[in-house]
Amino acid sequence: MRDHGNFTVSENECFRLVRFFDCDEDGRLSFQDFLSMFLPCEDNLLRNVTLDRPSFRVGRYDSLPRDIEFGMLEVIDKELDLMRTQDVLRRELEVRYDYTLGAAFRSIDRYNDGRIDVHNLGAFLRSCGHYATERELLSIVRRIDTDGDARIAFAEFSEFVGPACGTIIEDVKRGSSVNRGSRGSPLRDPMPPQKRGRAKSVAARSVMKTPKKVSIAQ
Repeated sequence: MRDHGNFTVSENECFRLVRFFDCDEDGRLSFQDFLSMFLPCEDNLLRNVTLDRPSFRVGRYDSLPRDIEFGMLEVIDKELDLMRTQDVLRRELEVRYDYTLGAAFRSIDRYNDGRIDVHNLGAFLRSCGHYATERELLSIVRRIDTDGDARIAFAEFSEFVGPACGTIIEDVKRGSSVNRGSRGSPLRDPMPPQKRGRAKSVAARSVMKTPKKVSIAQ
């Protein structure tokens, strides 16, 4: 980011962004995690077309074409903007005395099925005056869904809509011994069930071909 003139992003924001897409909780983005960030989750055809393109050798100190790098920078900027907007909206909800996660979930799950899918999510948005397309609904569900079943359970909903932790990076710097789950939730298990399901379901969330190996010079 700094190499391309962006000095406004904090270390904590970068840490949280990596943590959101990091499926195996190793603090790094694997190639599959990288694909989750930069390829559309609802368009399998475009994913396959992109992955079928021939790869070429990229040295450690080499650069991609300028327009490609700035396109990647824009994607990261949009993800960070979305994360900031979500934090503001979460705080606005949390201060309301009549707001609870359970009530919010039930307002979407009108049939008390214990899950949210594209159908009841679309009905909820239409009742609020927003007519989302099928692709938009699918994108929302797949972004929140961590076990790859194309449905949002209450645990996944509360993990996404619940309060975000703003001090994750400070805990890491202090050498905190507390293992933390996805998006900063304190958990004893180093990889909670949601994350384990997410790591196992990278392929299940969108059908795509096995990516070709990218050759990187050491």
